[in-house]
Amino acid sequence: MAPRGGRSRGRYYNNNSLGGDELPRSSCGFLLSCADRCENKCVSDVFRMMDEFWTSSSSSPTGGDSAAGGGGAEASDDEKKEGEKDKPTSATADVDVSKALEEELKDLRAKSRRENAPFKRVDIGSRGTLYMVATEHAKNENDAKPLPTRVHDTVRAIMDDVDKTRRCKSRWLNRFLPVEDVCVAKLDDIKACAAPIIARHFGDPNDTAQDLPVYRYAVIYDHRICTKLDRLGVINAVVDSVPKRHVVNLDRPQIVIIVTHVKNSAAITVVHDYYELAKWNMSELAKPPEERMGQNEREKRLAEKEAAKKRKADDKAEEEGADAKRAKT
Repeated sequence: MAPRGGRSRGRYYNNNSLGGDELPRSSCGFLLSCADRCENKCVSDVFRMMDEFWTSSSSSPTGGDSAAGGGGAEASDDEKKEGEKDKPTSATADVDVSKALEEELKDLRAKSRRENAPFKRVDIGSRGTLYMVATEHAKNENDAKPLPTRVHDTVRAIMDDVDKTRRCKSRWLNRFLPVEDVCVAKLDDIKACAAPIIARHFGDPNDTAQDLPVYRYAVIYDHRICTKLDRLGVINAVVDSVPKRHVVNLDRPQIVIIVTHVKNSAAITVVHDYYELAKWNMSELAKPPEERMGQNEREKRLAEKEAAKKRKADDKAEEEGADAKRAKT
């Protein structure tokens, strides 16, 4: 008899799948969750979204197609020159040759796009979880933004579009998180890796200027196919890098820092409007707010907490008023 829980675990990973790759260190990209056994379809959808939202001259699909198309055109000219001595007399033969050339050009274009793609999939050995790493073709020297910032802004643009149109861009994709850096899954490494990312979103912790923005934030620790780290230790390591003027708010944070522990690596993500955008879950975000999973329960819980806080403040004010009256008498 199989041990209890073994069947459930085997559904998502097994001894063979644990041989997958680690998340590339010091890389940025996308951490995705999708329906089980639909990983390849999810990757195709991500590439399609990148064609629409990722703007880079070095990774433009048009550039790849033109390069492939140019090579194919030269090949076809050579074939025409060689075939001038022995031209086919049959119209059917002409059609067959044209189809063969079109198929060859199509294969060349597809190969060129794969080789020059700004992102590629990393097999981490877990079903339903994907990591798309940014390649050297994603870099653009003409863009002033750092590559991790462009990755974040691209995913944010996709989520804003889904939120606005209520149209999900993938049938299989669920969570779509931008990863700004990856490090070894140790507390000291996580703290050092998160510090510059936090500075980009929260400001320099050493800045003492007046009228600096103050954000409400929260830290989330998630883990997959790994031995869990101490959750509170990870959170404290990240919080130490956040400027002290910002306030921890677990109920309504404006910014959420997510540390995702996968195998021996830790992926650092910083997102705004985490709960407003349905935890950056594309399939849930496409639904009306009242139909999103857990949304009504969360709003109800927050309303109850705020009501309890208000009652506590009213009771305190009433007690202080009563004490003041007794003091007068």
